[in-house]
Amino acid sequence: MSTARFVTMTPDDAASLLAANYEHNRNIIASYVKQLAMIMGEGRFDSANGQTIVVGTDGVLYDGQHRLSAQVMSGKTITWLVVTVEDGESKYRTMDRGHSRRTADFINDPNKKDAAALAKIMVCIEWGASPLLSALQGKFTKDTQADNGIILDYYSANAADVQRSVKTAKRMRAAAQIGATSAYGTFVMCAERYLDASRLDAFIEDFCSTPQQSATVAAARQNIALNRQRRGNGSVKWTLGILLDAYKHYLAGDGSKMLNKGAAELGKLNSVISARKAGDA
Repeated sequence: MSTARFVTMTPDDAASLLAANYEHNRNIIASYVKQLAMIMGEGRFDSANGQTIVVGTDGVLYDGQHRLSAQVMSGKTITWLVVTVEDGESKYRTMDRGHSRRTADFINDPNKKDAAALAKIMVCIEWGASPLLSALQGKFTKDTQADNGIILDYYSANAADVQRSVKTAKRMRAAAQIGATSAYGTFVMCAERYLDASRLDAFIEDFCSTPQQSATVAAARQNIALNRQRRGNGSVKWTLGILLDAYKHYLAGDGSKMLNKGAAELGKLNSVISARKAGDA
């Protein structure tokens, strides 16, 4: 039999539970804990969202290690919904075995599928431990895909930016009629956060116009179309690379039409993001 109740825990209480963490729980992802702790410290974490802390009658912690680790790091007192179960080890083997909900099922947004796809990429880029090219494939660490909980925490902390970027991305996708909306959204968010965004709005408006005023922007549209012919609907990597290369020339105002797949610009962006992560550590 299981029981559920709300329990207000201090960081010391959370640490006591973590001391009895189930030995077969996955390894702690330190970068995720750090970002979650930041959200808690800023008062933006919703502990009453239905997620539970699962503890056995023997006192062993079966679910909730990342959230409790973040609580300890944040120093905050938090009220959790705690479920106590008998024979916790057998219950652990049945957790998350039903038909999994998609991340989008938890997002209250008219563009929830696109918002979930963009949040999955951006959480891997900004919170994960993978280099940029792996993060674009949804890899949070070298061997781990981002899961629903991590993605939802990122979306909750960045909802306004994700929503705005998705709206812009859908305009760009509609104009080009090619590529994944998440690729355009990734470009918008990364340009805003890591590049010189002084001409970003003008670049986007020209991209969405017919005809384009800038030869560089027109070349970007053409290259993305060619990318589709070669690679189906086009990967996030190549679409993002083309847009980054075009935006570099657009900022320089050189009118270049000699664009490429943007490998150099992807490398530069990876370096900027890595340096930002190191500075926040």
